[in-house]
Amino acid sequence: MTSLRQTARPTHEAENGLKHRKDSRLGRVGGLVLSPFSFLLEAVSAPRNHGLVKCVIAYFIASLAVFDPQFADLIGHGDGKHFVATCTVYFHPSRSTGSMIQATLYAIIALSWAVIVSVASMATAIGFNTVDQRGVGHAVVLVVYVFGGVGFIGYWKQRMADPTVGVAASMASMVIFFNITREGSIQLGEFSTRKVLQYFFIVVLGLAISNLVNYVLWPVSASHNLKKDMFKTTDQFSHFLSLVTRRFLQQSPSESLEKSFTDAVATNQTVFASLQRNLNESRYEYFIKGREDEYTLLAKITKSMKNLAQHLNALKASCDAQMDLVPEQSNGSSHILKSTDTAQEERTDGLVRAFIFHLGPPMKSLAYTTKQALREMPFDENYMVNLPSQLFINIDRALSLYEEARSAALDEMYQDRPRTPVHHLDEIADREEICASMDYFSYSLQEFVCETREMMYCLKELEAYHTHMPSRSWRFLLFWKSSSKRPKSRKRSAQGQVSPPTAKLLPRLAKYWEGVQLKLWKALRALRNKNLRFAMKVGGGAAIFALPAMIDSLRPIFVEWRLEWGLLSFFIILNSSVGGTYSAAFWRVTGSALGTGLAMVAWSLFPAERYALAPIGACIAAPCMWMIINPTKANAQFGRFILLSYNLTALYAYSISRGVLDNDDDEGGLRPIISLIALHRIVSVTAGCLWGAVVNTYIWPIKARVELREGLSMVWLRLGWKWGRDPFIHADHGGAVNTRMKDSEKALNDNLELQGNLASLRALLVQSPNEPRLRGKFPTEKYAELLKHTQSVLDATYALYSALQKVRALDSSELELLSMSRRARCELGDLIFLHFYILASAIRLNLPLPAHAPRVSDARDRLLVKISEARNSGSGTEQDYSASFIYTLMTAQMCRSLDGISEVMTDLFGTVEAFDLENDYDEEI
Repeated sequence: MTSLRQTARPTHEAENGLKHRKDSRLGRVGGLVLSPFSFLLEAVSAPRNHGLVKCVIAYFIASLAVFDPQFADLIGHGDGKHFVATCTVYFHPSRSTGSMIQATLYAIIALSWAVIVSVASMATAIGFNTVDQRGVGHAVVLVVYVFGGVGFIGYWKQRMADPTVGVAASMASMVIFFNITREGSIQLGEFSTRKVLQYFFIVVLGLAISNLVNYVLWPVSASHNLKKDMFKTTDQFSHFLSLVTRRFLQQSPSESLEKSFTDAVATNQTVFASLQRNLNESRYEYFIKGREDEYTLLAKITKSMKNLAQHLNALKASCDAQMDLVPEQSNGSSHILKSTDTAQEERTDGLVRAFIFHLGPPMKSLAYTTKQALREMPFDENYMVNLPSQLFINIDRALSLYEEARSAALDEMYQDRPRTPVHHLDEIADREEICASMDYFSYSLQEFVCETREMMYCLKELEAYHTHMPSRSWRFLLFWKSSSKRPKSRKRSAQGQVSPPTAKLLPRLAKYWEGVQLKLWKALRALRNKNLRFAMKVGGGAAIFALPAMIDSLRPIFVEWRLEWGLLSFFIILNSSVGGTYSAAFWRVTGSALGTGLAMVAWSLFPAERYALAPIGACIAAPCMWMIINPTKANAQFGRFILLSYNLTALYAYSISRGVLDNDDDEGGLRPIISLIALHRIVSVTAGCLWGAVVNTYIWPIKARVELREGLSMVWLRLGWKWGRDPFIHADHGGAVNTRMKDSEKALNDNLELQGNLASLRALLVQSPNEPRLRGKFPTEKYAELLKHTQSVLDATYALYSALQKVRALDSSELELLSMSRRARCELGDLIFLHFYILASAIRLNLPLPAHAPRVSDARDRLLVKISEARNSGSGTEQDYSASFIYTLMTAQMCRSLDGISEVMTDLFGTVEAFDLENDYDEEI
């Protein structure tokens, strides 16, 4: 018999099942509703999106200066309230604290200059108006304050070459253009600071919003990021050291090891770029906090890391040289194996085996100890220095054992070398090159460890600083004291060369007229400065474009079509090169068209509806801000232009619809005609871009591809002169050690300057394809290869002189070797300079290369033979010849890069054999 409880159980279970199914359905429906919000919440909370969220929030708050009546009343009467949102676009809060301080500082400097120019221009116009010289006053305003004031901003922008300076310059020029051309005080001869102060308050308000969002929402510390990057850098150094040591010892590394090695090189470069950027930004944070000494110590550590990176490059170069030589011997492809003497082949292979056999274990031990030390550096989990003293003891012991083993290994490696003359030039050269690669790798590893130890001492200084924590100081405010201690340096020309004193170059002039001509020539010599030329183009072009605003008959047209925005567009898109100007003009016009189009759609759907337009603006700002804060993934200019054009159209239309009229009746007044507003903006922007293209094309035009060729030509000439000059010239003639040290230091400083020139050439390469070219597509890949090979030459140059700088004194054996090989070195240097000179002339003049030129490698082989003969006849040890080893190995790396440049140049320009000498060669590559 079934009980009631048993009978009721199925019914209860059925009810539970039904309820469960209902809950599941409700859950699915609720999930469909909540999933977008959950996705949005997850996206907002993700750390990678914090910067974008901060930008959108700052823009939304700034747009309330237009849409919120109480907020708008703070600014006062006027239709320029959308500039608040524009300032948050220019100075977005997706920065570190240090970068935000830097941006604010630049903005204040630029704004102060804009206010000075605006007030001074009004005072000048009123002064001339009181003496009934209104037209002369307008001319003075155009020449002095537009040409001079805006030209100075252009010079500052071009000279600094910093994106933050660029946006600050754009903001300053915007304030100047609006006060001089649009507000009417100058034209009417009235002194009114209302608009000037209003623009000043608007910019300050926009900066305040960006700073507030930057500091309150997920603040990012550049000093914290710097320490994180230091941690990553030492970890990368540790990994790279392990890979390069294994690669050297294995002789025939696996494909997986080669891939790991390549990936480590790329990762190391990326991390190091971030390290340098965060160091620059953290300076402002430490200076504001009064911790200048801590920044100085961190800068020393960063410099030490740079030196470590250079030593790793040297390890990589010597390892690559060894890989090029040893596999050739094993595969039978080298010309060494063309010899029929099998015993000589085994003896040559034995050099490598003997060296690795004796030095391998100490090398592994030293690499492991250094790797462990690097992993302990530079900070603990709280980013505080905590280095155990045992690390110093371990490194000192391992380094001492390694130095002893290296000395023995070098001697052992040459015990079996033939003392009798060898008649095969190639055989001697290859043997010496293998020895040089072995010696240089072991030397570079030793220098890497020594530099690691120096970095550890710097970290100990930082640890002591944190322990004692001295009082805060703001010595940077005493700028007049720091500037007086700076050494005065001779002025450098645009190409980076020291400008020689004119008195030494020109004869004494007897005639008065010739003296006047000389003074005029000296004065006009300033026009060679490309930054000054650019400033004159900016100022002159702006003055001509602003001229209609000063002419009574043309001013209504200027005001109606809002040509002040054309002036701003002209300033923004004008670039040092024609290609850069064309590219910026294209993105400016395209972005403006898209931005005004979005504004028209938003206004058509929700005319004058602030509760709809404000969130729509935030939604439009999101993708634009993403492009702005991710310049490596998208075009930052395009995103900025879209958002600025949206502000100029939608936010401006809402402002005038609220009755804040500033002579805006021509665009609908209280009932804005959005299509007319958009048309005026597009026409004005397009006119400014076209004017900028005309000015930069026909007034002192600087074509990017021409500048690229001329820049490469100059870099190659300077490299040729550097390599053509014997680095041992003072040592060979008994010169003092200090003189050789100064020469090496000067060469390293010149190399650093050439690195900056090469970075500028990379920027020109990006701009070159944007210029019109009748011959078709610009060969970007070929020029990229030229820059890559040139960078390799610079790396070899740095490695050579940095290594020679550490060779303090040369003993008698080394001096004797240098004396015996001096003629061969001079022959090699002359031939290297000749090759660089031919390449520089060919790329500058668009000429083909000679089909048969003397080979640099032959001259280098003759030098290696001389070195071998000198060593065979001398009594010194192999360590006595370290300077010669370094020179021969770096010359080999340079020659390989030089051959690569020659191959690319042959592909671009051909050879003389395939060239019709009867015709002119005017084609432009």
